[in-house]
Amino acid sequence: MKRIPSFLLAAVLLISLCACGQPPEKPNAADTRPAAGPIWTREDLPVRVVYERLWEYSAVGESEDPELLAALVAAVRALEPGQPSDTVVDDYTDRLCFFFADGTELRLVLEGDCWLTDDETRYELRGLDAVRALLDEILEAER
Repeated sequence: MKRIPSFLLAAVLLISLCACGQPPEKPNAADTRPAAGPIWTREDLPVRVVYERLWEYSAVGESEDPELLAALVAAVRALEPGQPSDTVVDDYTDRLCFFFADGTELRLVLEGDCWLTDDETRYELRGLDAVRALLDEILEAER
């Protein structure tokens, strides 16, 4: 009977110990979502919105229409933040400032297809078409 060299036994033992370990866990979808927090943080509806369109051109509009404001808030609440993004644009930005009856304001910046947070982190967004359609209505009412 042949004798197996001790270094070979040690290598086989090491490989078998490594193979017995648990496989690395795959992150689930919930773990990979950003900690962006909610886009809309209020329970009450605003009484006015001022909208600045900073695209290849600039335009400003505002509305105090309760129905339009309710639809806009619903569309903002329906936005789905995705992963953080490094995409920066300087010709496709929407700035909204919502004013409330208690005198407070909530600002929202949409840059391209992203939400720009107060700390300037950008998150990809799904659902912007509905918001931008309502913003078009605000600007059309100004004409």
